[in-house]
Amino acid sequence: MPRWNKIPPTKEYLNNEYIIKDRDIIAISMDIGYSANAVWEFLKYHNVPIKDKSSRHLIHTELTKDFLHQEYVINKKSAIAIGKELNTNPKNIYEALYRNDIVSRTKKEAAPAGEKCYLWQGGCSKLPYAFSFNTSLKNKIKQRDDFTCQLCGTQEELRIHHIDYDKLNSDEHNLITLCVRCNTKVNHNRVHWMTKFQTLMSKVEVR
Repeated sequence: MPRWNKIPPTKEYLNNEYIIKDRDIIAISMDIGYSANAVWEFLKYHNVPIKDKSSRHLIHTELTKDFLHQEYVINKKSAIAIGKELNTNPKNIYEALYRNDIVSRTKKEAAPAGEKCYLWQGGCSKLPYAFSFNTSLKNKIKQRDDFTCQLCGTQEELRIHHIDYDKLNSDEHNLITLCVRCNTKVNHNRVHWMTKFQTLMSKVEVR
């Protein structure tokens, strides 16, 4: 028998669900938390009669064009999400999409946007900057910071970051020079970066 971290299904369970109740492999896999292919392996191991010689590929036959169109196209679920629901590798979903002539979305198209994105901050990126946040002020901050990213030390593609993430707060102690890459990086774990930069700026003399 294959080695699994979870408790494997018994022969009695598989015989009852698969043979007596006439349930399919996918339904059983969703109940017990194993992939459809794993369930097939358990059926083989316990010598449970296979109802259809093609059951090894039942996961594929169950992924009909109508099902995929509804879940992938209409509901806009990702192949990963569908695979997770069916306890199967997302590769199987992509193969089924290809067989059914359904065009796979690009990574950019598949990426969640707006409120569904894990970086969503309530739409604050669309808020306007203060009028005082102009080229002159930006250059002043860059000069104060020696035209250097205060996080990684590069001097390329510099931007001015609002430490408290409030675009209307253009106080010089709330502004710091970061490169494009670091400016994106600090959108994660905002409390950490805010605290770090505020501590750093408490030591900076504003001219």
